[in-house]
Amino acid sequence: MPLARVLLILATAWPQSTLDLDTLIKRATDYVTQYEAALGNLIGTEEYLQNSTWLTDTRNGTRPSQKMQRRTSSDFLMIKIGKDWRAMRKVNTVDGSKVTQHGPAFQDFGDSPEANSRLVEAMTIQSTAQNIAGIRRDINLPTFALRLLRKSEVGRFTFERADTARLNGKEVWEIRFREVKGPTLAVGLKGEQLYSTGVLSIEPETGAVLRTEWDLVNPYGVDRLTARIEVTYEMGRNVPVLVPADMVEQYQTQYDIVECHAYYSQFKSFQADVKFDVEPSLPSSVLGPQ
Repeated sequence: MPLARVLLILATAWPQSTLDLDTLIKRATDYVTQYEAALGNLIGTEEYLQNSTWLTDTRNGTRPSQKMQRRTSSDFLMIKIGKDWRAMRKVNTVDGSKVTQHGPAFQDFGDSPEANSRLVEAMTIQSTAQNIAGIRRDINLPTFALRLLRKSEVGRFTFERADTARLNGKEVWEIRFREVKGPTLAVGLKGEQLYSTGVLSIEPETGAVLRTEWDLVNPYGVDRLTARIEVTYEMGRNVPVLVPADMVEQYQTQYDIVECHAYYSQFKSFQADVKFDVEPSLPSSVLGPQ
């Protein structure tokens, strides 16, 4: 579908006179269906800062004992693989130094589903290799929480209206969600089902999602791990569509606290047709202490 037509659909407003929660979620689901396709025509820049504090037990309690920081700059892109859209990043620099590109590039995808699946896995590994601290995570992508509003996923969640607020000058409904059925969006290191909760800020007239707050607990393994990812969307400067503006993350175990902040900019049209076939199943998104 041409980008101009997609953006016209995204701008369509419905009357609020008979709006209820079920109708709002239906609008948001329709919005995400069109939005992922629109964002899939764009490529942007991600500036990502990670701070990690490793905690040590002492006689006086737990105190900060070691800190680490890393900055990365990456290309960010939504790629259609099979029937679903998947966010991916290609890291270009780490702490200001250019990364030697040994792995695949976006334009390496082709007509072979098996080869494309291997490329997806390789790019995911390369991306997560830059994550610091002893926490494995490949959920740290700004559009991850939008997956719960896909038509194939939304039925596994319950929704509750929490409040009305204003965000970027627009009225939004704040909707609490809870994942109640599997298979869950994220799993533990051994495939354990991890049920998420959070809040969506949705513009009632259009179903547009302006903010996501996604919470997860992984109680398995030696350390109990908690995670929170907050993402805000704003209108792009050079493209007439909402794009991720920033992403704030926090992960915590008994021994680690990881705080991250990503900024997104310079979105532009991607010059290739970003639709690729892959094998039917892709690796699940993982969160767990290592």
